[in-house]
Amino acid sequence: MEVKDLFRLALKLIAIFFTIEAIFLISGNIRYFVYGHEFLNISSIWMVISTLLPILMYYLIFVQSDKLIKFLKIEKGFKDQKVNFGNLTSNEILKITFIIFGLLMIVWGLPNFITNCFYAFKYSVEPQFLNDSQVFRHDYFEITESGIYILIGYLIISNYKRIANWFDK
Repeated sequence: MEVKDLFRLALKLIAIFFTIEAIFLISGNIRYFVYGHEFLNISSIWMVISTLLPILMYYLIFVQSDKLIKFLKIEKGFKDQKVNFGNLTSNEILKITFIIFGLLMIVWGLPNFITNCFYAFKYSVEPQFLNDSQVFRHDYFEITESGIYILIGYLIISNYKRIANWFDK
């Protein structure tokens, strides 16, 4: 594998991670406006900018990765233009990476999911158990969002071979 190919692969993997995170950022921003907040204030303008930024990052990193590598001159300065990973092929590196992505998504989503399920159960049993410091919106949005995050992590782990083969084309 050449150095340029390695950096192209790394940039595309980062772009996929940005895309997954952007989806959840956009869903949180939509939730903000659904609950009746004004659209033209400084926080809503910041939310629009923070929504557009990951989309722009995806475009620059994933779609324009070759131009980005050329612009940043990343492949320059290496003595050898070949990177040796021993017996690992680029497809195997991708498989390992997607397993790690899936595990990270599950690990990051699980605590939020369990906590919100606990509070939802607690609220459904007896609403007066929640005091002022445990303000909980009874809309299940957080449970759904973290559950989808866990589900995407599971799907990445269970389909890592297909995703790696598709990505390696």
